[in-house]
Amino acid sequence: MTACLVILVGVLAAGCRSGSTDDSRKIAPEGSANLTPRDPKIDVTPKAQPVHTAPETPPAAPAAVGAFEAEVREGTWALATEEEIKHRFSTGIGKLDSAECKKQQCLLTMSGTEEEMAKTLAAIETEEGLRGYADHIILDGPVMQDGKMIVRAYAVFDRRAEPN
Repeated sequence: MTACLVILVGVLAAGCRSGSTDDSRKIAPEGSANLTPRDPKIDVTPKAQPVHTAPETPPAAPAAVGAFEAEVREGTWALATEEEIKHRFSTGIGKLDSAECKKQQCLLTMSGTEEEMAKTLAAIETEEGLRGYADHIILDGPVMQDGKMIVRAYAVFDRRAEPN
């Protein structure tokens, strides 16, 4: 048994002193990665990444704009819905510049200072605003013009359950 132990220690010691320069036998310390490429055909040079810049005027939500523009105005529903939206804004929600409804959507244009618009957008989400009235609201990016923030919002209504 002692002879086996001596031979085992001798083999381990000889292996440690071999001075091998073969990189494939090196082991990276725990928690680090060995980033040496094994295959010289693999290109590991960093590639230049595109720089993304935000446009000065954010683009409108394309799906909402396209859907709204494609709709045909349904007179009776559109007029009644515009009046209800104007009434809700008149109760103190905020400043509504215009409301244009078609068949299932209404385009609302609002403006004011940043503080006023923050309050208006928060108020839209309440029961007194459009919550429970419109099915959902899609906000367009704000635009600054003459020191005022202008926000367009699309109020979307699910009218499939309504009687014809």
